[in-house]
Amino acid sequence: MLRVLGIPYAMATQHPDSATRKITADEEVDEAVNDLLPLEDGGFGCDEKMVDYEGKLTPYHQPEWIVDALAKTGLVPGEDYLVTPRIPAEKLEDAARQVMVVWSCLVANRKSMQYGGQAIKFMVHPMSETSRELVIAHRRISKLQRFAEEEIGLKLEEPIKIIPLVEDVIRLIHVDKLLAGFHAQVSRTEGMIYDYYRVFLGKSDASLAYGHLASSIALVIAFSRISRWGHQEGVRVYPIIGVGKPPFRGHLAPHSVSTFVEQYSGYYTVTIQSALRFDTSRQDYIKTLQTLRENVGREARLFEPSDESILIEAARKATAEYLKLLVRIAPHIMEMASKIPSKRDRLPPEKYGRDISSSISFAADRELVRVVEKRSLPLPRAINFTATLYTIGLPPAIIGLGRGLARIEKELGDYALDLTLKSLPLLKLDAQFELMWHDLTLAKTYVGEKVVKLYIEDIKLVKEYLGVDGTGAEGRYKEILWEIRKRVPGNNSVAKLVDEAGKLRGFLG
Repeated sequence: MLRVLGIPYAMATQHPDSATRKITADEEVDEAVNDLLPLEDGGFGCDEKMVDYEGKLTPYHQPEWIVDALAKTGLVPGEDYLVTPRIPAEKLEDAARQVMVVWSCLVANRKSMQYGGQAIKFMVHPMSETSRELVIAHRRISKLQRFAEEEIGLKLEEPIKIIPLVEDVIRLIHVDKLLAGFHAQVSRTEGMIYDYYRVFLGKSDASLAYGHLASSIALVIAFSRISRWGHQEGVRVYPIIGVGKPPFRGHLAPHSVSTFVEQYSGYYTVTIQSALRFDTSRQDYIKTLQTLRENVGREARLFEPSDESILIEAARKATAEYLKLLVRIAPHIMEMASKIPSKRDRLPPEKYGRDISSSISFAADRELVRVVEKRSLPLPRAINFTATLYTIGLPPAIIGLGRGLARIEKELGDYALDLTLKSLPLLKLDAQFELMWHDLTLAKTYVGEKVVKLYIEDIKLVKEYLGVDGTGAEGRYKEILWEIRKRVPGNNSVAKLVDEAGKLRGFLG
């Protein structure tokens, strides 16, 4: 697809979600080569590699090293593969760091042109909230590109484009407005017309702040609105969907991929994260990749504006029910989160206050406002959060799901419930998977009985609304979770046990 459209379909990432592999920054060049080698040559068959600088200790020269290493394989940059950096967000890190990353990528492009093509044609802008910040990043890249042309003889085939990464429910719902604003501003202020756009839709952070049900709804609305905006403007839009193996983070797995491509119809690129590459059998991995490729570029499901409004209200109800449990477990999970083994070289700190004010405002729930005392919660990053919840016996996609569906039916009616369920065909598989891994007796020892009662209610209602069943953790998996629990009070290392549990699930978090 890269050779035909210029758009890759399989973006290998550097997510730290594998239970079987820890990869240092020094090893990431060899990893990238293997990710981009064709399947028939023993590689992972991806055609794009995301080099991640967001909160991560990635060497500035890594893109150039990857280009150099790939030259030895005979792969042609720009035709056989792309290298796409996720640059730091200025508002969280620093403008100077963003400049250094962009410059290193321009140097890598100068090298790639010697090997036959432009390796870096896009840069991902994380946590995109306003069109203004996208224009600022675009302007910064353009200035540095002109400087590189003058000072180091850089000659590119095409200007580098910004890919907005949207990873918040409210922004996902209004992603068409973000694109419209950027489209208008970049032409007016920079004199550049984007003939097409790539936009990155992220599941993990949206789930962490709003819950699994609301984030799933937001994604399908985003696909609908992106497609409608593109048709209205006469501009092609090629969405990237950013997902991992656990249901909470998107549920891209061999057993669910056929339903995944139905729910998220309209994608052009899918992230192939570490757990899918390293914690999946080769045969299952190849089948998953083939299914993704066969379904690239299908028409997105378009919802009537009235139905979109109903789905947004459903997401509000679901968010409120998720947050009612989240605020109660947040104080309990940081200790366990610190024991989840690190799989990549990240910038400190690993823990930070997660602002949930947007989630609370979106939920617009009086009871929730009474329960919440602070606007910021101490929460780990999404992968560590997910791994922690499995480790304490509370698979995260269930949180608020059953109570959310019940509230949608009660307050919005049967049509809203049916619309929600029809919009999310993956939801049944999500719940079925999660019900294999819970241990409520164990969870009580971590978070207390009152919190677990809410989770029990979720399970009961999930079984009723989705027609699924599951008795929870069993056998060796259950033994591992209890062994971890015994070791935690003595501050003993549980990393190997956490990894062993992750291997049985097929991912760390």
